[in-house]
Amino acid sequence: MKSKSFACTLAMGTGLAVLATAPALGQQGQEITGVPHIPRGHIAFEDCLGIAIATVAGDVRSVEFKSEEGVPRYEFHIVSSADGTEWNVDCNASTGFVEHIERHIDPSGDEFTSQATIDQSQADATALALAPGQIVHREWIMNQEGHAIYVLDVQTDTGIEIKVEVRADTGDIHGFNPEYWEIGEIGD
Repeated sequence: MKSKSFACTLAMGTGLAVLATAPALGQQGQEITGVPHIPRGHIAFEDCLGIAIATVAGDVRSVEFKSEEGVPRYEFHIVSSADGTEWNVDCNASTGFVEHIERHIDPSGDEFTSQATIDQSQADATALALAPGQIVHREWIMNQEGHAIYVLDVQTDTGIEIKVEVRADTGDIHGFNPEYWEIGEIGD
């Protein structure tokens, strides 16, 4: 929960200094009430990091820990060293398998606009209808199935961050998942 968090500086094996937020703790290390249960993975963060970099060689710019359908996942934002393309690589924290690879695309480019039947304001309204709050980050991706997706991080009125994915071609919800923490450089 970002409104009840503290920050610390970490250094990852990539040489990137990042800023992390963690849930605030009450007396004697007890979590403050209202913080959602975070599913625990079985695969070490470092192992998923290595798997993600082996999948897309490059610089890790950020990582999120989230849950999709109750499955804990690390999502690594990697800039490819081969061509500078930005990728999201999702590693299942229970199995260590890469389950999603998504490529960032330009929302004004033909690849996105040729599919889009809804615009950004409609995608925003769809996300906010499901998760009332404030949109704090936007991405535009091409998923593995070839669908253009609006990705919206919403800081809800209750303080929980939700990642809402809206298909650009249909306006349907493609994903609706809580994010528990995020470290790294995130930009719009």
